[in-house]
Amino acid sequence: MPIVPVPLAFLASALAGAEEKAFGDKEYKAGVPARGDSAFIYAKDEALTGKVVVANDEWFSAAILDSTYPVCVFFWAPWNGPSRMAMPEIEGPARDYKSRMKFVQVNADEASVACAEYAIASLPAILFFKNGKVTGRVDGSVPRSALKSMISKQLK
Repeated sequence: MPIVPVPLAFLASALAGAEEKAFGDKEYKAGVPARGDSAFIYAKDEALTGKVVVANDEWFSAAILDSTYPVCVFFWAPWNGPSRMAMPEIEGPARDYKSRMKFVQVNADEASVACAEYAIASLPAILFFKNGKVTGRVDGSVPRSALKSMISKQLK
């Protein structure tokens, strides 16, 4: 499985004093440096495994804009109730469309630049990207059936 290249200097600084932490029940890990800011240490190209990848401002380009797959990006925040409730609605389609689309979740608190660039004013928000360009958008929560319908349209 391909791995997104990580700048060696970033990896070394992120690992210094970092501890491994899991995000929820997902199978990827991120280091949390002792100074307190989160740092995403590695980003596997998860499109074929059905997992939701985590990205922040630093990893936005590598995880989303440079992807060879169409990408569904879920903007959320841990303090936002509707975002937390919508999270399972993304995880299901990530498994269902694992060989055709990449799924990425972006914590709005850790991606202020991306939120400003794509005018994320309310959470949750879902953006679809293809070849580095936005091809669709949904603001607010949507049922899984509606999300699957939007994904199908994006894959045509």
